[in-house]
Amino acid sequence: MLSIVGLQGPDWVLIAADSSVSSSIICMSENYDRIAQLDDRHALAMSGETGDCLQLSEFLQGNVALYKFRNGVELSSDALAHFIRHTMAKAVRKSPYEVNMLLSGYDGKPHLYFMDYLGTLQSIPYGAQGYCQYFVMSVFDKHFKEGMTLEEGKELMKLALNQIKQRFTVAPHGFIVKLVDKNGITKIDLE
Repeated sequence: MLSIVGLQGPDWVLIAADSSVSSSIICMSENYDRIAQLDDRHALAMSGETGDCLQLSEFLQGNVALYKFRNGVELSSDALAHFIRHTMAKAVRKSPYEVNMLLSGYDGKPHLYFMDYLGTLQSIPYGAQGYCQYFVMSVFDKHFKEGMTLEEGKELMKLALNQIKQRFTVAPHGFIVKLVDKNGITKIDLE
């Protein structure tokens, strides 16, 4: 169902994406990772056409690596978010990517950004893209609080993902969840 969900804490970000790829009524894959690792500190969760997501993630990974090679420093989370926003805003006029995103990063403090195919950019404490946002945002609105511990964040993410599984008639097969913090990007299991 192309669901991506993100949640930011005081020193961490949790980001999740459903792992199924389908075309019409056919499930093509049940273990596709929609969360691209752009560098050691930034993960980009994408929902949209699978080809567009793959092409965009490879383009962004290449440009992030090129920037580091040319300048000797990595992009900050804010600079990377604005680069992606600019890329999307330019593309919408030529050959648009049908991709909505949540960018998570850590550069001394955690960051979570909401972006869409039109080039909209907003820094957020929690968010979702896809049909799941109609269920997940109400869960986050009710249960999110500033300064949550990582364990509390995991429980809240589990609650949100369970809402998706419970309420969709065609439930996703599973979710891939990643933690972004001072140690980098780690795939975690919430079960």
